[in-house]
Amino acid sequence: MVLAIEQELQVIDISLANASSCLLASSNAISEYNLQYNRNQILDILNNIVSSTDATKAMICGLDGLGYDNEDWDVYLADETYFEEILSEYSKGGLGMVLPDDYGEGDDKEVLLVCHVAFEKKEDGVIVVKVPVMALSDSLFMDRFMADNFAVITLDGIVLATARGQHENVSEGRTSFWNQLPIGISKDTIKLNISQKNVYMGRIKDYGYILVIPMRVPTGGAVVLIRDDQMEVMIAEEELDFRDLLVKIGVLIAVLLLMVLLAHVISDLIEVKIREKKLSQNETDPVTGLITRTAAEAEIQNYMDTPDNKGGLLFFVGIEGVSTVTDLDRAIIDSRRKEFAKTLSKNFRATDILARIGDDRYLVFLKGVHEDKDVRKQTDEMQMFLHDLRVDTSEIGYAHAGAALFPENGKDVKELMESCEEALERSKEVGRGKLSF
Repeated sequence: MVLAIEQELQVIDISLANASSCLLASSNAISEYNLQYNRNQILDILNNIVSSTDATKAMICGLDGLGYDNEDWDVYLADETYFEEILSEYSKGGLGMVLPDDYGEGDDKEVLLVCHVAFEKKEDGVIVVKVPVMALSDSLFMDRFMADNFAVITLDGIVLATARGQHENVSEGRTSFWNQLPIGISKDTIKLNISQKNVYMGRIKDYGYILVIPMRVPTGGAVVLIRDDQMEVMIAEEELDFRDLLVKIGVLIAVLLLMVLLAHVISDLIEVKIREKKLSQNETDPVTGLITRTAAEAEIQNYMDTPDNKGGLLFFVGIEGVSTVTDLDRAIIDSRRKEFAKTLSKNFRATDILARIGDDRYLVFLKGVHEDKDVRKQTDEMQMFLHDLRVDTSEIGYAHAGAALFPENGKDVKELMESCEEALERSKEVGRGKLSF
C-alpha cells in the first residue's frame, strides 16, 4: 500500500516541484524589473510559468495586493482572505504553498504556490501561481485497497484530497483531518513524520493501523486509517492471489519442461538426420556402417568449437587378436566386426559420436560428459560393456579401452585423440577387458 501511494503522490510531487523551480527562477529574473514600468517583460515571464508547468494562472503584486496576471488583467489580492497568510509568511522572502479561499469546493482542486520577489529599488512583492492537485483515483484507493479513511493533508491538517466516495464537510470551512482521528493516535505523530519526510506505519489499539506517507516536495502527505477487519480481508485476498500465482507458475513450469523435452527430441532427430546425411556422403566405413576417423574428427572438432559446449569424454575401444587369426575366413571376421558395431550403437545415444578408426579400433565420444559423477557413471558403464562382450579369445582376441577428457586431456581434437591413444596402449598393459585413462 505504501509503495502504491508513494507512486501516486509522485505525480503531485513532480507537478509542484516543476512549478516551484520555475517560480524561483522567475523571481530571480524579475528582481531586475519594476512592477509597473517593466509590465511587458514581466508578462512574458508569467506566461512562461503557465506554458512550461502545470500552472493554470500566474499573478504578481506588491505587498499592497495590487498587480496583474499572465493575461494582463489587473488583480487586487488584498481582497482575498488568504492574502493575510501570504503577507505573514512570504513578505520578506521564501517559497511555499497556501490554499485558496474556495479550496475543497468541487472536484477541480488547486493550490497556490507563493514566491517572494524583490523588485528594483528593493521593493517587495510576491508571485502567486495556481497549480491543480490531482485527486487520487478510485481504482487505487477504493478498489485495490480497503481503508476506513484516506486523505492527503497539509502539515496543519487541512485536507487537500480524498479518495472519491469519501465526502469532505466544507459547510464549516476547510476540512480539518485532526477531527477525524480515532482515539489512540496523536496528530503530533503525523505532523512530525510529515515534516521529517518519514514513512510511518503504526498500530492503533482496539482499532487497526495508520499509515503516513509524506510528499517529497510540498509539506504534506497521505494518511490512511485501516480497521482490523479491513486488514484481515485484504490479507485473505492477497493469500488467494498468491495461491493463484503459484498455480500459474506451476503450469508455466510444466509447459517449459514440455518444451525442453520436445526440443531434445527434435535435437536428437536432427542429429540422426545429420548422421544419415553423412552416411549418404560416403563418410562411413563399408564394413560396420560407422563413420570414419576423418568424419569423427570433424564432428568432434565442430562440437569443441561450439561456444556453449560442456566438455566431453572420448573412448578408444580396441579388439586384440583379430588380424592374427588366419584360419577364419575374411567374411566371417567382417561379419563379427559388423555385429560388434551394432552392439556398440545399441549401448550409446544417437547424439554420441561412434566411429571405426582402424582395423579393430573404435571411437566413442560422449558430448556434455564432464562432471565427476557423470564421468564415473560413463566409465563404469564402459567397463561393464567390455566385460559383457565375453570375447572368445580362441577366435578373435579380447577387448580393452582407453579414455580421455575434453578439455583436460586435449584442447583440440588432435591432442585429445593422442591422449586417448596413449590411454588405450596403457590399457593393454593393465590387462584384458580393462579401461585406462
